Amino acid sequence: MKTSTLIALVIIFSLTNIFGCVSNTQNQFEASAQKTTFQHIDVKNFEQKIQEPNTVVIDMLIPSEVADGYIKGTTIFADINGSDFEKQIQTLDKSKTYLVYCRSVARSSKASQYMLDKGFGNAYKLSGGMLGWKARPENP
Repeated sequence: MKTSTLIALVIIFSLTNIFGCVSNTQNQFEASAQKTTFQHIDVKNFEQKIQEPNTVVIDMLIPSEVADGYIKGTTIFADINGSDFEKQIQTLDKSKTYLVYCRSVARSSKASQYMLDKGFGNAYKLSGGMLGWKARPENP
């Protein structure tokens, strides 16, 4: 094989790899940018949304935290680290609005994102969690 032919093949191969990588990176970036993330909701709006029809409140507190109190109107108590969490979420109606909270925000963020990834269009995480809820001015 001639040196010029070999050089041409190396150049073509290199350019193909470069443009293939750029295209793949662009596709990954676009997919990441299109991923929906859960919505944050403050205490005031959380209180208002609880009253709306087709709204379900999900408590992500661990049992010892529930013993310290939970938000009135909660209908589902779930454990994101539990073996039945995914099954529990799969039984829910995706057309409803879900308000999710935990002690601070970590578990509710994870649960809300999981729900959105599974096709739930309206999942809201309580900003500040139960700590924020208890700190609200209206708290007796």
